[in-house]
Amino acid sequence: MVCIALAGITGIVYGKYYASRNNKGIVVASNLYFGSDKLKKSTGITNIDDIVGNDEMINKINVFTNSGSWATTNLPLSFDIRNYDNNILYNENKLDIEYKIECVLLDEPIGAKYSIVSSDGTVYRLDNKGSKVELTGSLKGGTLRSDTFAVQISMVSQEVYKAARVLVMAYPISPDYVYKDKDDNQEYRLLGIFQGHITDVKMSIDSAKFKVQDNEQYNDSKWKDLVTDLSGYVYNIKTIGDVVTDEETASKQEIKVTWNTNYLTIDEYDESYLAAKEHDEKAKQAAIAEAEAKGEPTDNVTYDKYLIDNGDGTMSMIISVLPYYSIDITFYRTADFKSALNSQPANATGRKWFEDLVTTVMNE
Repeated sequence: MVCIALAGITGIVYGKYYASRNNKGIVVASNLYFGSDKLKKSTGITNIDDIVGNDEMINKINVFTNSGSWATTNLPLSFDIRNYDNNILYNENKLDIEYKIECVLLDEPIGAKYSIVSSDGTVYRLDNKGSKVELTGSLKGGTLRSDTFAVQISMVSQEVYKAARVLVMAYPISPDYVYKDKDDNQEYRLLGIFQGHITDVKMSIDSAKFKVQDNEQYNDSKWKDLVTDLSGYVYNIKTIGDVVTDEETASKQEIKVTWNTNYLTIDEYDESYLAAKEHDEKAKQAAIAEAEAKGEPTDNVTYDKYLIDNGDGTMSMIISVLPYYSIDITFYRTADFKSALNSQPANATGRKWFEDLVTTVMNE
């Protein structure tokens, strides 16, 4: 099953715009409502081509993806263009809006075909990276009105699918006094990026390793020097699969992290460690209460532990995490770490010794 996320931002965003003009010395002010359920207001943008290829600008734009499962066939990611802010604030009778929508495929399509579906159901293809579709529409004033469009992704091959991004910009082109084609100060652009996510139904571990391993100098011959210079190590775990919209609709799953206690000790203030301790304390108290209610001894109650001494020089910790989640766990060196490190060869064998001090698996 697949669900989403928005790149960090949730909820509905409305764009509210105001326009004014000077007509023969008399200032005429009009409240102009031009918004969307997903596209977000952006200022200082005059041309969609200025955004394409500009990673700094693209990274600031909201990303929207599917909120339901998707594995095959078509995935429509819809958005609307509207002439209101809410049920009582909408454009007056004489204020009709004409608008333009521009859509650009930012990445080369792999494993899927991309299209834009207009408000009347017409489908326009985005064939390759840089392909553009331009559409126009109108919204009459006097009542709440909206047009619905969609970025449609059609699955071709689930095995090779790689999510591509579609950039969407919308802006009014009439009345003429609100359209400023080359004005850097105009405030009439709505922007959003749409992307489809597909994953396995079951969550899995994407990667689990010490962050020092990401250092470009970390290799068979240099790993030991880098490890020696640090007194502690951050262990990063990333999960994939079963995308969700938010924590309330998420299905958390358990990961077991095991470390060698002869050479590493976990930071006692680590969030995962504290959460595991809290779980065990609550579970223990619940087991004691249950034993007391049954009139049974309470000095040796059993319960599911999240902190487990394996009795072989290792300890395990159970973490409940969401899919598409990244978590850091901090470990420090014990007194025996240095001598053990010095005895390791500066090659792939020694490097594996260090990397295997912490291991991560899905908890069964």
